[in-house]
Amino acid sequence: MALEKLRMQKADLIISDWHMPKMDGLQLFKAVKKEKLIEGTPFLMVTVEDSKEKVVEALKVGIHDYMVKPVSKESFEGKVKTLLKF
Repeated sequence: MALEKLRMQKADLIISDWHMPKMDGLQLFKAVKKEKLIEGTPFLMVTVEDSKEKVVEALKVGIHDYMVKPVSKESFEGKVKTLLKF
């Protein structure tokens, strides 16, 4: 559903969880990147996946930032503000 919405309208920021039905957050990122729907749009992964390998995998494919749940309101707002300046 997120991919369909991004095909119809550009977003200022994409926030995704790693674990979602049908398509995980990494697959979503790769799809929007392949379809060039993400050019100039920061992508934030917010997830419970906290292993170093998962973080490295996400950042290696080009995800702009990564937060491990639970997140505080302040840290989330800080990340969003920073990414919107991207």
